[in-house]
Amino acid sequence: MPNKEDLLEHYNFSSPDATQFEEIDGTYYPRDIPEPEISFIPLAEPHVIITDLYRDPQDWYYIRELIEEFVYQSYTAYYRGLFFASFNISTSCLELILKYELIRNGKYSSSELEKSYCTLYWAIERIDQIGLNEYESRLNVVHKIRNGMFHFNPKKLNESLVSIQNMFIDPETEFFIGSVSDDGEIFKAKSKDFPWSISEYSDNKEWSKVAFFTYQLMHDISKHLYGEDNRSKYIEEGLKDYDKLKENER
Repeated sequence: MPNKEDLLEHYNFSSPDATQFEEIDGTYYPRDIPEPEISFIPLAEPHVIITDLYRDPQDWYYIRELIEEFVYQSYTAYYRGLFFASFNISTSCLELILKYELIRNGKYSSSELEKSYCTLYWAIERIDQIGLNEYESRLNVVHKIRNGMFHFNPKKLNESLVSIQNMFIDPETEFFIGSVSDDGEIFKAKSKDFPWSISEYSDNKEWSKVAFFTYQLMHDISKHLYGEDNRSKYIEEGLKDYDKLKENER
């Protein structure tokens, strides 16, 4: 049974900073990922940026703290070589982001999103209400991976793994799959035609490709919503909400 030091050394060795492996098309993995770029996550009650006090605090208000923590932990797990952990955290973070935005923008009540049917897939089907349509196809890939892994649905999982593999390797890349036949023919296949499956991705290093894809999506959405470009907009919303609050108190 491995001890603490052995486990830490083993997974640290899998980090992109420690080891990279050559893919069949000459590229290398695990790839580096961008640092988190969260500048400001808007508050459930925008005036709090001025008042520093919620008028009617509710449990869902604190999703914003979880989002930020999950982004940082997913990044850290990836660079610790914990690719399965990074994937799980990124996926959970994506679900929280979608639900937070649906509630914050008044599309659904917090009590409704607590229902068992309000899953990641349920939230993805409603992303047009929060302006995230451009991420729908990538979110659906993550959903299929999550469904396939957590509930062990090999068909959905394999379909998604092929999609990710083709993002890492040129689908037209040819590689050997066997020896030369008696008549001199070399057995080759193209990446897009090869049946990538869970058997390949059960290895932590291979799963780094899934972790990369999922983290990159989480990074892109969190930057899109909470990056520096939107910081001033959220501050302005807070000032307007504060003025409205003061006006109502007169």
